[in-house]
Amino acid sequence: ALLHRYDHHCFNWSWCVGADILCNMLIFCMTVGMGAQWRWRWLSPMAVEIYCVVCVCIVLIFTIFTERWYFFTVFGGGHPDSTLEPDNGWVMMMINLSVVVSHMSVPIRCCMLLPIQVLSVVVFPLLAGVYDNFPVATVLSVWLFVGLSMDGRRTWELRERELHMRLVQEKTLRAQSEFELSQRQGSGPAASVTD
Repeated sequence: ALLHRYDHHCFNWSWCVGADILCNMLIFCMTVGMGAQWRWRWLSPMAVEIYCVVCVCIVLIFTIFTERWYFFTVFGGGHPDSTLEPDNGWVMMMINLSVVVSHMSVPIRCCMLLPIQVLSVVVFPLLAGVYDNFPVATVLSVWLFVGLSMDGRRTWELRERELHMRLVQEKTLRAQSEFELSQRQGSGPAASVTD
């Protein structure tokens, strides 16, 4: 299916297929790296977050610029097939997939997701506005999807922090009560022995 997306009229699309394969390899390496990080703690959490954000940004850029119509329009020349139109559905699907993976599947802080959000909201609408007739419905749906994902991720992160604070308070109260109980039990027999 991936090879069927590219035609071979006048241009060798093998590098675009290679770019898509490279993107998939980056996502696979990101997944393996995250698993290794959880298991052995090789890198700092900040380094893992930066690595994941860079991988997703590279996938987004390759996906947008390997779409045939945008590629021929941006990098010069014309496609021999004059009926070719931009495949905004493919680009939108890949943007949404990247946003979902980065916001819901990968444990990254919300503040680290800003480059992915900016790239998703700016690059495709900029290309569509400059080179296409600015497909308003497509661009608005991308903006809405990214905005809702951003809001959901932030809400999720705030809820996690709130639950963590409750857990810490509960453990603190438990430790204090156990300490007070041990002090009372320890001072009771010692006081009766000395009297």
